[in-house]
Amino acid sequence: MEAEYKANPRAYRSGAKVFHANAAIYGAKAVKTALRAAHHSKCAYCEEFLPKKTTHGHVEHYRPTAYSQQEVSGEPIRPGYYWLAYDWDNLLWSCHYCNTTRKGNQFPLVDPTSRARRHNSAIENERPMLIKPDVEEPRALNSG
Repeated sequence: MEAEYKANPRAYRSGAKVFHANAAIYGAKAVKTALRAAHHSKCAYCEEFLPKKTTHGHVEHYRPTAYSQQEVSGEPIRPGYYWLAYDWDNLLWSCHYCNTTRKGNQFPLVDPTSRARRHNSAIENERPMLIKPDVEEPRALNSG
C-alpha cells in the first residue's frame, strides 16, 4: 500500500483511489482468536461479552484505515491510516455495534492539523480524543 500511495498520492487524498485492506489477513481466524483472548472475550469499547460462538465479534481498527472523521458527520479525511491495516497495535476486538455505529471511522484529534496522513508521518505527534482501550484505563484518566 505504501508503494501505491507513493505512485499517486493526490488520487488517494482526493478519494479517487481508496485502499482496501484485505479482511482475510487482519480478520484471519488466528488473529480473531488472539484478539478475543487478549480482550477477555469482551468488546474493547463497551465491554459486551462476546462468546466464542457469536458472530458479533469484529476486528476493529483503532485508527481507521480507509478514511477517518474528526466528528460524527464530518467530512472524510483521506487517506486513512492505510499503513496500519495489519499492525497488531492498531487492532482491537469489538462488537458489531461499536465497530460500525458508535465509533465507525471517527478518530478525533485534539489538534486535527497534527493528523498523520501518510505512512512516513509521525503518529506520535497526534493527541487522540478517543482512548485506546487496550492500553489506557478510563478510570485512571479521571482520577488525576
